[in-house]
Amino acid sequence: GRECEFEELYIPRNLEIIEHILKEDSDILCLQEFWVDNTELLQLYKSKLEHKYQWNQLERTGGRGDGLVTLLKHGIHVKDRRDIMFRDLGDRVAMLLRVEIPENMQYALPPPPANTQPHTSSDPAVACREVLLVNTHLLFPHQPYFSVIRLRELRKIL
Repeated sequence: GRECEFEELYIPRNLEIIEHILKEDSDILCLQEFWVDNTELLQLYKSKLEHKYQWNQLERTGGRGDGLVTLLKHGIHVKDRRDIMFRDLGDRVAMLLRVEIPENMQYALPPPPANTQPHTSSDPAVACREVLLVNTHLLFPHQPYFSVIRLRELRKIL
């Protein structure tokens, strides 16, 4: 049987994943193949993570039951969001977020170029940087033609 048929297997494994997410304390997390159709699992993640993260979710097309979740620490402001439906062989999707990250949260970002000034957020006292963030799960190239589909998916994102 599949793991989804055995709650005694998938709940402990997902509790370990949540524990790892909390321990790592990342500002941004992009999850793919997240089981969005399992209400119990969805509520488990939200109950453990929503105190620290904003929850952004996009289901895959075609009723496949999974999708993308992008977690952003509170304090990161989403200025715009675009959901991209590839409408391809694998019912893939992408979530494009334009976010404003306060300077004090930029652990994973490279330093800005020397000739740029920090962006000012809606709060003039907070210096921020705008970043485009894409969460997607591209089609895996099991066959040579799938590489062409992956390139088409990337082109749609750009």
